[in-house]
Amino acid sequence: MGARYGSAASSSEGSPGDFFQHYESVTRKEYETAVEKDIPIYILIERSVYAEYETYKNNRENKSIVYAHVNSVNVFRLVEQIFAQKRNNPVQTFEKHQDIEIWLREQWAGLFKDLLSRRSETKQIASLSDQVDSLAESNKTLKKYLEEVLKASPVANASQIIDEEEQRLTEVERKLHFSTSRAFKNAHTVGVDLDNGIEILKTSKSVDEIIHRLFSSSKLDVFYRAIVLDDIANPNNISSLNEARSIIDAPPLPPLTEAQLSELREQYAKINMGSPKY
Repeated sequence: MGARYGSAASSSEGSPGDFFQHYESVTRKEYETAVEKDIPIYILIERSVYAEYETYKNNRENKSIVYAHVNSVNVFRLVEQIFAQKRNNPVQTFEKHQDIEIWLREQWAGLFKDLLSRRSETKQIASLSDQVDSLAESNKTLKKYLEEVLKASPVANASQIIDEEEQRLTEVERKLHFSTSRAFKNAHTVGVDLDNGIEILKTSKSVDEIIHRLFSSSKLDVFYRAIVLDDIANPNNISSLNEARSIIDAPPLPPLTEAQLSELREQYAKINMGSPKY
């Protein structure tokens, strides 16, 4: 963001002209669309513009003041809108183009590192899923052999042994099935192991309780915490969560309302001012 607010968007009622006239620019529309679609945003504001924004905050209603570094008061209104966001608004000031390059390189290096780490974890989970399928078939064969051997043996409690092993194998299969669910993958992303994941998803009485328990000891970066939160708690994805609960014999949960989801986002987000991690 620099001195020029930009051309008016086709849907805007106003147009460039008077310094204080309100209108929607193409850039503002692009920003608002990115916010709506939750696309990661990096905001760089020219240092002189940012300094003059401080003057604007103390003179919002003063139309006699002359600003030296912007061509429209809408520049300051957009900055104000950006700062009002609860998340996805890392802001950095710049003076030279090199400042932009250095800052973005730092942000993207951290982001790329996390993406590589998550990609590696995804591959490991996919490999584990293939092994699970193979082991499941082997287990079926071994189970059949065990039952036939015990039935033909003189062991007095053969039927009890078969029943106990049946229950144990059923529990193992449920855990393996649960480990490949989308809900557990999200739990694993925030550092929750399989047994804890089952405990949290099975005993929680609501979706927001699940979120609170998953994030209580999580050190996940704010950006990815927001992604996990939306994936687990978003009303459109509640079926994935309830599918995982059905595997472990837990009843389905009702989805969160948009107001509840918004409150959770606020609670677990931070305003990334200055020099955020990414």
